[in-house]
Amino acid sequence: MNLAHLEYLQCPTCQAPLSHMSGDAETGWVACADHHRFAIQQGVLDLLGPARPQSMAAQSNEWAITAWAYERLWRPYSLSILSGQYFPLAQELDYICGDIRQPRVIVDVACSNGLYARAMQTAYPHAHVIGIDRALPMLHEAQRRARAARLRISYVRADARALPIINHAADVVAIGGSWNEMEQLDLVAAELQRISRPFATLRSMGLTASTTQFGQAIQQLASTGGVHFPTPAEFIDLLATYGWQITHMQQHGIVQLIKAQQRG
Repeated sequence: MNLAHLEYLQCPTCQAPLSHMSGDAETGWVACADHHRFAIQQGVLDLLGPARPQSMAAQSNEWAITAWAYERLWRPYSLSILSGQYFPLAQELDYICGDIRQPRVIVDVACSNGLYARAMQTAYPHAHVIGIDRALPMLHEAQRRARAARLRISYVRADARALPIINHAADVVAIGGSWNEMEQLDLVAAELQRISRPFATLRSMGLTASTTQFGQAIQQLASTGGVHFPTPAEFIDLLATYGWQITHMQQHGIVQLIKAQQRG
């Protein structure tokens, strides 16, 4: 945890500013003026407490084996598998990270192992990067990877429907893949709008509804575990409702990559 990033964080209970109370960036405590206290453990600030997964997909992210395997066995090959075409990770990260003008604060929402957060911090070393996820095992793995890469990224355990970021703090919001596992997407989109500065940048990757019978059958099965697949138009409409203007989009099979800008 980079304690300097507390200036961009707020209490999830009362929305008051957070400040360092005791300990250090690895093991310590932060609190707000209303005396809500939160622990830093293994370098991760936990603003949620006991895990409360609401679906099978969310439950699987609480397993240590999922956190270990995610970037080792799945993420480098996922877009090639899902799109049905060769789509290397470097190509995805170049799309997500490229062409951003001098960002000061970057928030990676539902960051998992912190793939986008690390790529953003590497591309923009002077930016303040904060990664947020609900699953503590994912965040501990993200912290280990950031530490190994000598990147000063703050990882915070919180819910995307109530982001612990102060209003209008973020120049860039990134979110990859996790759209499909989130509940109440309208609340998530509203939070992304709240934390973003005027003309902020959104970089997004998500999976859309399949147009083939086989793909539809697989997606219907996945929906029983809490994974959902909006149509490309539904997702664009959602973003537009909350102030995002699409500046560029790519569709590769069911993989949708979006660049957008928040209206001023």
